Amino acid sequence: MSAIYYDQDGKPREFGVATKAPDIEAKAESEGWILAQSFKRYMHRVGKTVTPDRSGDDVPELPEDVTVGTLYRDWLIYLIGHAKDIFIHRHSSAIWDELSPELELIMAVPNGWYTQEQGVLDKAAVAARVVRDGDKVSYVPETDAAVHWAWLQRAIDLEVGCMFL
Repeated sequence: MSAIYYDQDGKPREFGVATKAPDIEAKAESEGWILAQSFKRYMHRVGKTVTPDRSGDDVPELPEDVTVGTLYRDWLIYLIGHAKDIFIHRHSSAIWDELSPELELIMAVPNGWYTQEQGVLDKAAVAARVVRDGDKVSYVPETDAAVHWAWLQRAIDLEVGCMFL
């Protein structure tokens, strides 16, 4: 679940499914935290002039110092932190330390996301210290990723020359 609670100072406070816990929701309400969720909706604003009157726009405002790039940076820090914990638990911190400097990140993104959106994600991955530079980030359209996943799960049987409509 892509969700982050930010406090009034723009500091991330809770992530993911924890944002739905009743005690966290109560604390968020009492302290005026702002919930950012469904991150793609924020990315759709990149490069667009946003006027104060956005009738029909149900995307909550981010805290003043939180940009779309900051949102994705914070999310990547959270995700990679969990991936690191799982990896170390299954293998070792020595192996993580050896391999992590050469990490490459592959992200599944909406089909219409190109240079502008990918640039935001490249910068977020570098700022999160997931990769050393944006050249270590690659993108796969979500539809391609879904087909490959289904094929690997043997949910579909693909043959040479197979066409998708």
